[in-house]
Amino acid sequence: MILVRPSRNDWCVAMLLVVALLLTWWLSRPALTGPFLFDDFPNFTNLREISGCFSGDRIANYLAVFTGTPGRPLATLSFLIDDYAWPSTPCGWKQNNLLLHLLCGVLVFGLTRTLAAIRHRQSVANWISLRVTAAW
Repeated sequence: MILVRPSRNDWCVAMLLVVALLLTWWLSRPALTGPFLFDDFPNFTNLREISGCFSGDRIANYLAVFTGTPGRPLATLSFLIDDYAWPSTPCGWKQNNLLLHLLCGVLVFGLTRTLAAIRHRQSVANWISLRVTAAW
């Protein structure tokens, strides 16, 4: 197995990625204490289908009450991470939502880096992916 030593460029991009994630967290921090907004109530009220009992049948009923094509099955299931007994307080929901978005930012970086490396040198792919992630 050959170990490749990270270049100065790799360290710089890694540090800037961390800075971008921390900056996103810091800018979003004031909103973590706010109330539920916009489409939160229509989406979360379906959690009544769970009725505080976490079972396969209840989850199936919960997913069945959402309308629309194709729906948002992954987002809908992510609501169960926080609380399956509605109503609830927004703070935990908002914190987990922010963490999921930051995780998606890291995944966007990795995917973009992989795709950009097909046509560009690795150092260029790093900078392209950092810009795309910052835009995300």
